[in-house]
Amino acid sequence: MSSYNVNGVILSPAISGNVITPSQYNNKVLALQQILDLATQFNNKIPECSSQFNAMQNAINSLTTVTVGQYISADLVNSLIDAINAVYDYEECLISVYNSQGFYPSLPFITSLTKVSPNMIITPFSWNQWNQEIYNEYELLTMLPFLIISSESIGFVSPSPSILKITQVIGNVFVGYMTSPGYIDKVDPSTMTLIKTFTPLSGYHDVISLTTLSNYVFAGYATSPGFIFKISPSTMSHVKTFTAPSGHNRVQSLVALSGYIFAGYATTPGYVDKISPSSLNLIKTFTPPSGYNKVGALTVLSGYVFAGYITSPGYVVKISPSSMELIKTFTAPSGHDGVFSLAALSGYVFVGYGIKPGYVDKIDPSTMSFVKTFTPPFGFDVAIAIISLSSYIYIGFNTYSSNIIKLSPSTMESIKTFTAPSGHNFLDTLTALSGYIFAGYYTTPGYVDKISPSVMTVLKTFTPPNGHNKVGALTSIG
Repeated sequence: MSSYNVNGVILSPAISGNVITPSQYNNKVLALQQILDLATQFNNKIPECSSQFNAMQNAINSLTTVTVGQYISADLVNSLIDAINAVYDYEECLISVYNSQGFYPSLPFITSLTKVSPNMIITPFSWNQWNQEIYNEYELLTMLPFLIISSESIGFVSPSPSILKITQVIGNVFVGYMTSPGYIDKVDPSTMTLIKTFTPLSGYHDVISLTTLSNYVFAGYATSPGFIFKISPSTMSHVKTFTAPSGHNRVQSLVALSGYIFAGYATTPGYVDKISPSSLNLIKTFTPPSGYNKVGALTVLSGYVFAGYITSPGYVVKISPSSMELIKTFTAPSGHDGVFSLAALSGYVFVGYGIKPGYVDKIDPSTMSFVKTFTPPFGFDVAIAIISLSSYIYIGFNTYSSNIIKLSPSTMESIKTFTAPSGHNFLDTLTALSGYIFAGYYTTPGYVDKISPSVMTVLKTFTPPNGHNKVGALTSIG
């Protein structure tokens, strides 16, 4: 009886006389997600197998993890087998495509599995056979070179350079802390270990916003006036500083659009500055109408900047980035107060509020009109962070027992929920990189979790150096 390592997920053997544990089942689900992540890269190169890929994706994404004390029923096991067989069908298609081009790689044996019947006992032999099958399916993908398809020829690259995106995520995550001085850590997203730290001069404290543009990191500080640092991510060294105009304090949010940086301030009124990233000079300022105070969040969509205000009710304004003038305003429904987060996806803007419960509104950016509201479960308060990834919206709630909800943007209904590990309290910020979600917590030390978006489970945690407390911002380059 052997254990199998599927990209860091251990499939342990079943032992005669012992009960199959939830962790053993859940690791099978996680291992299948590793296969899906890897197969996603093949799907972009080999369209002949797109229907099999979609079936596999649906089968794997429909799997749910189980909790301690939950009975592993025949229905659960058969869903697992459906997913394993969907991988088999997809890989059979891939092999067929390779063979059609005269390429016959030496690959592990794979086979389809038979479903179990209700009340059937799962034997250690069957369980261990499924472990072997999942491992072989993963290994098969890692051994296939990518097809390089052009209008003139079809060739192969071996080993595939893109395989590294799964075994080692390409890019880096950057973590800013609410400390004095305001540290920024560069983190390896594969190992979730520290690469290097940026330490500013004394007086530059509390990193509350981060963004990236043209392979530079831009960091906003909670200072008066507001400061923005341009940082080289390779050396984690200071390149240049932007000092905001008088009264433009606390750089609450940063975004990049069309080669410029836009900074929103937690001031009265809530200014938004357009800044040259090369010279770090001010280009122009947007001054909102009276009563639009304290920018809580910024996002961009279709060539426009959207700014949300921490007001009652919450306001979101659509800004022309060229003239820095107001185009239109969204006024939130009654009780939807304090815009804390914004994101854009599929032609819509999503607005999160700093209230109980943490409502999220979907709005039409062309008319700035209300479309639909998501009301989270009881206790899911303060929608402090929203990001989009792979056609879904992810909402982070700033509560003691931190949660993230995966949301369908079309129906505005919850799909899955992530609950942070013990001690990872008061989620403050989210970012995404290479198909993964990264969550930062307002804790001491300032933890960052790497999360699988399909099963909504922690894959790895970054624990920062001593004194790097309370994550205030995240961003990524990759």
